[in-house]
Amino acid sequence: IRDIKTDRKLEYGQILWGENQLRGTETNLSQHIALTKNGKITGDLAGYWEFSIQKGITLVLTDEVLNNLIIFVGHDWENETETLLFTGLDKNGRSVWGKKVM
Repeated sequence: IRDIKTDRKLEYGQILWGENQLRGTETNLSQHIALTKNGKITGDLAGYWEFSIQKGITLVLTDEVLNNLIIFVGHDWENETETLLFTGLDKNGRSVWGKKVM
């Protein structure tokens, strides 16, 4: 994403440390996926997933493997409810996160 006014180059909805928000011309896009009982990922992305107590969630996508994603319970601010969340880093050190929605 490129903000013409400030010439910033952000990746995947990145919010820079200390700013706590995107600027008016920037967007943060999410992708909807479903983790099925048989270990498949369906939706906007395809692949498969695994879970272990030692390693957390691993998402294997077409072009990337996300390892050691941490699972925890937290608040879904958009839907005003408690839910399951996961977070971790991709191979480039960018943060990844997701939440369970109904």
